[in-house]
Amino acid sequence: MDTQRLSADGIHRRRRISPAEKSTTIEEALAATGDFPNVSLPWHMFGTSGHKTKPEGPVLLNYTKRGAEPLSPKEHSTNFKCIVDPCEVVEVSIHQFKTREFGDLTVNDAGHRFTRKGRKSPAFYSNQFLQLNHYYSKSEEEMRTKMQRSSNFAASHDKLEEKMRTTIANIEANVVEDYAMSEFVTRHRIDLTTSSNTSERVLVTSE
Repeated sequence: MDTQRLSADGIHRRRRISPAEKSTTIEEALAATGDFPNVSLPWHMFGTSGHKTKPEGPVLLNYTKRGAEPLSPKEHSTNFKCIVDPCEVVEVSIHQFKTREFGDLTVNDAGHRFTRKGRKSPAFYSNQFLQLNHYYSKSEEEMRTKMQRSSNFAASHDKLEEKMRTTIANIEANVVEDYAMSEFVTRHRIDLTTSSNTSERVLVTSE
């Protein structure tokens, strides 16, 4: 797969990709996928990490507690972002794609193939080469602000708030410490304080 033609599905300010220790770029980390045109990365869902209000400093360093099961059966606790070859895509829907040759087959970061439905099974899980972090709530203060905003996918404010409270409760019911992203930043001496390497951009431009 020509990584210059890669399309990341919805990678934005609340989601960051981190290559594993042996890789320095997404291109290197994708080697195990063997040019497969549809790669699914499970969300690693981070909650408040104990922050009541917005902390000083970068999100990547402040939030280190995530749900223990990235492929949890709990409601709103599991989803994916995809890295695809847009030249091969024939169908697009939320968090999933079909490609010309392989239909709804997708691979994890280790190159193991599963169906769209099969990727939700525990056997699909891998963060051996790439890990996608979803900073779902940030601090309690920021989560309340988010609840006050409208959503394209929620029918009402009450439904949005109910969904968010359910999601954060499921994330924080069983958490583990995860320093993969902060260790990546430290290992590669990425400066998150400069205007050209803000926490909003660093791992989209430097992985």
